[in-house]
Amino acid sequence: GGYQPISSLNPYQNRWVIKARVTNKTPIKTWSNVRGEGKLASIELLDDQGTEIRGTFFKQQVDDWYNRIEQGKVYSISGGRIKIANKQYSNVKNDYEITFDNSTDIQQLDDDSSIEGLKLSIVKIQELSSLAPGANVDILAVVKNVGEMAEIVSQKQGGRQLQKRDLILVDDSGAEVKLTVWNEMAKDGSMWVGNPTLVGAKNVRVSDFGGVTLSANQSSGLNINPDIPEAHSLHSWWMSGGSEAQSTSLSTGGGGGRDKPDQRKTIAAIKDEQLGFKEKPDWLSLKATVCFIKHDKEPWYPACNSGNDCKKKASEDLTGVWRCDTCDKTFERPIYRYIMSTKLVDHTGQNWFSAFNETAETMLGGQTANELKQMLESGQDNNYEDAFSEANFKPYIVTCRVKSEQVNDETRVKSTLVRLTPVDFVEESKNLLGMIAKYDSVQ
Repeated sequence: GGYQPISSLNPYQNRWVIKARVTNKTPIKTWSNVRGEGKLASIELLDDQGTEIRGTFFKQQVDDWYNRIEQGKVYSISGGRIKIANKQYSNVKNDYEITFDNSTDIQQLDDDSSIEGLKLSIVKIQELSSLAPGANVDILAVVKNVGEMAEIVSQKQGGRQLQKRDLILVDDSGAEVKLTVWNEMAKDGSMWVGNPTLVGAKNVRVSDFGGVTLSANQSSGLNINPDIPEAHSLHSWWMSGGSEAQSTSLSTGGGGGRDKPDQRKTIAAIKDEQLGFKEKPDWLSLKATVCFIKHDKEPWYPACNSGNDCKKKASEDLTGVWRCDTCDKTFERPIYRYIMSTKLVDHTGQNWFSAFNETAETMLGGQTANELKQMLESGQDNNYEDAFSEANFKPYIVTCRVKSEQVNDETRVKSTLVRLTPVDFVEESKNLLGMIAKYDSVQ
């Protein structure tokens, strides 16, 4: 007995005891900066009134308690500082959070069925496109497709190797979205395969990279086949025809979604359909051919070389030292990154597109801006010109972003290349044959 509800906790209390289920436990996060180093981990707690609160352990408390706490179990918890919640890192519905300290005491109790296993503030997938990038949301969905695991090197995390895997999630709102999971959650693909597998995802981040996409982060909780009423009804929907229902994908090729040949647009459609004039950018895929790359001025800029994946412009001071104002770092020389205009053409017309470093390198056969700059500086003008002329008249499957913008009281539609894939003629022929067969079957 003697437990108080989480809803009654506030910063003016020193003595309190709650009984709650741990519904999420984040991995331990370490940090190191000029003031020293440390570590932290968080848990999310839920009581029998359905109220949640987040609690965070630092340094010694991580050592004392982290391995003794198990997600899903019920505990009696007392001691710690109640403070105003930092909503930047969590979407737990509470204005306060707990920082555990030396006075903290945590004891495991028998399970209590009056405390739910999981509490989600579910946002339907269809509603994600109206949210601002960076928002944290809870999703309940069926895993429709499990992608391959990929390994990437994160410059932001000092060259650490990360594992990632893309899942396509669908719910009964008629929409689907890509969720990227990382490391432990990405390693074993079989954990996501089932008939069907449902996921209750807490606190995943909304991004506008490639349409609308979701990414799990360190404070996300991913619960497979959660035992909650909403999951049971979504399961019933899927089994009684939901698996056959048509759904619209909010994610596009920009974030790794698949190019669907029968949904491609033409270059003329950018003008004809007035793309780019909505509040959000339009994303589309095209089959088009590069016919000209503008290079009368140097098509690159000096970028930050501080090693932490910053791509902002760097400037040289009077002493010849380069500096990035964003990172507040100095370095001997910058990295040059492409920023260029290129004209693409298809059977309906032509259009100018902006291309940044990765897409520009694809067009230029993998040659970096640093390499072309050295070519120019060492007087190899012919080789430099050849690099651009050889890039012409090559066909690509293009993912682009189209958005109107105001420039000096004039509205211009800006088209940006997000991804370029050289046309695979065998694959393209198969796609065409498939579309012809589909067309014949309708006739």
